[in-house]
Amino acid sequence: MTTTYPNTAAGYAQAVADHGEANLLVDPFAHTITVKPAEAAPADRYVTAEQFRDRFTGAELAAILAAQQTDAQIAQFLYLVATATGPFSLDDPRVVAGLPYLVSKGLIASNRPGQIRA
Repeated sequence: MTTTYPNTAAGYAQAVADHGEANLLVDPFAHTITVKPAEAAPADRYVTAEQFRDRFTGAELAAILAAQQTDAQIAQFLYLVATATGPFSLDDPRVVAGLPYLVSKGLIASNRPGQIRA
C-alpha cells in the first residue's frame, strides 16, 4: 500500500510526523509526497532434504559421506538433514554453520556454501 500526501506545508508536516523525513519522496511535478516503500525482508527459503542433497555435486557427496564415518559433527549434520520431516530453511543456523564446517574440512570449496544456500 502506498501512502501519498499533498505537496503542501501541511501535507509535508503530516508526512514527516507519520513516517519521518528520510522515508519520503517529494514529487514537485505531481505535487505529491509519497512514502518510500518498505524494503522487503529477504524471503526465507525452504527445501526438502532431497532438494538440499541435490545441491551438492557427486564428488562432494562422496567426500561428505566418507567423512561422516570419522567426524561426529558431519554425521550429526547429515542426520539432521536426513531426518527432517518436511522442508527446512536454508537460513537455519545449523545449515549456515554446517556448510562452512564442510569447507574447513576440505569437503566443499569455499565458494560453495553461498551457491548451495542460493
